[in-house]
Amino acid sequence: MKAWDDLIASVRVYTTIKSKYYIDNGVKIERFNDGSFKIKNVMGNSDKFTDITDEQLSIFNDVGWDIGCLNVNIDFLEQRNSFLSYLMTTDGVNKDNVSRRIKKNNEKLLHYQQELVKFVIN
Repeated sequence: MKAWDDLIASVRVYTTIKSKYYIDNGVKIERFNDGSFKIKNVMGNSDKFTDITDEQLSIFNDVGWDIGCLNVNIDFLEQRNSFLSYLMTTDGVNKDNVSRRIKKNNEKLLHYQQELVKFVIN
């Protein structure tokens, strides 16, 4: 997996009895002793990390860590904004707070998209 190869060449990974792992940029990658990998999105609001999609996994496999993380972050923020936009259409929510969250997410989204363009151009 290219993402794992990228990481072990440049950072120190953490070791457990059953695996080695690394968490950064909203993503956890774990390589188990049997050679299998698990990659999780850690950007959510809970302690439960979520699985990435098959499409996202293929980016980690084929392109690498940095672009894979950017794609996970972009997808997550787009999904979050979609949910927040839905909330804006419902009663009983503080629309000012939700609007601020959408604005903040859009700023992050723009940053990640600009970073992704830098990789694509190079």
